[in-house]
Amino acid sequence: SNMENFIQFILDLVSDEFYQYLSPVPVKYYFLNGGCLELAKVLKHYYPEGDYVINDRKDHIAFLYQKQVYDANGIAEESKWEIVHHLSELEDYYGNKEIYFEHLLPHQAILKEIDEIDANIVKKMQKKINK
Repeated sequence: SNMENFIQFILDLVSDEFYQYLSPVPVKYYFLNGGCLELAKVLKHYYPEGDYVINDRKDHIAFLYQKQVYDANGIAEESKWEIVHHLSELEDYYGNKEIYFEHLLPHQAILKEIDEIDANIVKKMQKKINK
């Protein structure tokens, strides 16, 4: 699905651009353990109609979009989720305060990086058009 492809794109981007901030922890492991909210925030930015969800054990946050739940695995493995209505209640617990990518929270760094990629693609297209 598009969402699974986008999640894989984010994992690859983090592997390429920010690996030194996580090493030796694998990128996917980070987003499944500790960084789950950071990934969900990136997805929410691009798919604002989706919802944050939390699992039964209250130890993992994922993203609900068009009746499917997603996390760093793509489609999330667990089946029971509830929608999180007040993210602020979770941020103290799930907001990972120890890990920063270039002095930014991971989701902020990822959004900035994607914006820069987008800008470069647009610039390349403009150059082709203007030739």
